[in-house]
Amino acid sequence: MLLTFASEAEIGHAFLISMAWGALVVVITTVLMTLSLEGTKSEIRRSTGVLLGCLFYLLFGLLTYREQYGSFTAAEVDARSVTLQHAGSYFRPLRIESGQIVAIESGHPGKGEITQCYLNLVLSSGEHHRSAQSSTADCEAYRKQIETSLGR
Repeated sequence: MLLTFASEAEIGHAFLISMAWGALVVVITTVLMTLSLEGTKSEIRRSTGVLLGCLFYLLFGLLTYREQYGSFTAAEVDARSVTLQHAGSYFRPLRIESGQIVAIESGHPGKGEITQCYLNLVLSSGEHHRSAQSSTADCEAYRKQIETSLGR
């Protein structure tokens, strides 16, 4: 049984939006930092400000990639295991034996109006695998389907 939470296009779109907002924040912060320190003892050169801005943007990109692409987008479930599929090129499919799964939790990100949900697989090693946030999936029904398929 294949359970889908998000498509690769949706994950890519969310990543690009995050990177665009991140670029805007880094550019504004870099310009304000460089201009506000001009003429003081702590003055930094524009080239140093640009270099710092590039480094912060690179760090932001790495963290955003892990956040967006680190969540599984689909789960293929059979009686003995769950195979997690990820979008992007860094994360490969991950097969988890049913005996390794301690709990399957469903939840809602953030506070306020509930418009999205996710599943979280908790392993006996203490490791967690969270699904991509989905506005179309019924996470509670998916959780029950996975538990039924694994014989719990």
